[in-house]
Amino acid sequence: MLALHREYGHRVINVSRSGANTGTTKERFREVVAPLRPDVVIIALSLGNEGLAHCPPGERRAAQHRYEQGLLDLISMTLALDAMPILGGVYPNNDFNAETYSMLKETARTMSRWDVPVLDWLGSLDDGRGRWKEGLWFDHAHPNTEGQRRMFECIDLALFESRGATERDIPVLDGRGFSVVLCRGAISIRNKTRHEYILSPEWKELTRALRTAGLRPGIYIANDDCCRNHRVLFVNAEGHLSRRLVLPPGADALYLPSFLPGTGGQDR
Repeated sequence: MLALHREYGHRVINVSRSGANTGTTKERFREVVAPLRPDVVIIALSLGNEGLAHCPPGERRAAQHRYEQGLLDLISMTLALDAMPILGGVYPNNDFNAETYSMLKETARTMSRWDVPVLDWLGSLDDGRGRWKEGLWFDHAHPNTEGQRRMFECIDLALFESRGATERDIPVLDGRGFSVVLCRGAISIRNKTRHEYILSPEWKELTRALRTAGLRPGIYIANDDCCRNHRVLFVNAEGHLSRRLVLPPGADALYLPSFLPGTGGQDR
């Protein structure tokens, strides 16, 4: 906190809660985060707090999915505040075993493809089995002072440089309640009207905005269940939509990159 204030003059406000998981954080977000009107929101939650370390083996995939989907929801909520999300990476737990360690690394790879900054802690803290390196842990789930120092050393403070509107934050508005905002490698779409909207390659203004934003070609997946029948958006090599997408009334979705050529795609 002192480093950010000294380097960039930021005021850092900690509204975290011990033992929080993605569900409890989403419940508190609008009450404790939104009123602060932040420029940057650091979302740092433990996969262990979702139950991965101690749940029955048959529930581990559900815990992993709950964590990843919860982070996507929190990213969307942060972008809705016009703030920049930064994710705290996954970290060890002395109760992880070979299977849960594999899932931990899997989630780390998934997070790295979301086009959101991630603070990579695992490599500095992990003993190669998903547990804390000797001398870095306070208890099975938490780092000690030295562990926290190692985590701080992994943070690139340049991520927190003052941020204004950038050329990549590009809105496409129709003035009736429909909007597309291209921001930080993601596509935020809101349809607050009573009508369906069709996104198509023929929509010239949208095509120009996509090209200007420099979105990487690939598959983008919506995080909103109201778009479950329209969850996939394709951006081709020229930076255009490659097929039509129908947005129902009330849709409010963040489309995040799921498969980008050259990244290897999803592991699952």
